[in-house]
Amino acid sequence: MRALPSSGMGRKTLEETTINMIDALQGQQAQLKRLLAQKVWISNAPKATLSEMKVQVAQIKALLAELEKNIQGQLQRGKKRPMAPKASTST
Repeated sequence: MRALPSSGMGRKTLEETTINMIDALQGQQAQLKRLLAQKVWISNAPKATLSEMKVQVAQIKALLAELEKNIQGQLQRGKKRPMAPKASTST
């Protein structure tokens, strides 16, 4: 009895699957390395202390108060200014 010749299809598919899995794992490894590097970069970033944040909040509040004062002043000046009479367009 003669053996049937092997087509090689099963072997090639297995090799391709192995290569695809290796590529996928290498891609995941590269992604994990990027994520770890990003985590280190973020953790090394300077952080404001609570007292620095309080100073910044106080500065922002002062700027907002000044802005509100300027807006109120402009509104008051607008009310005091007499309105110019509208030109009549009678025919």
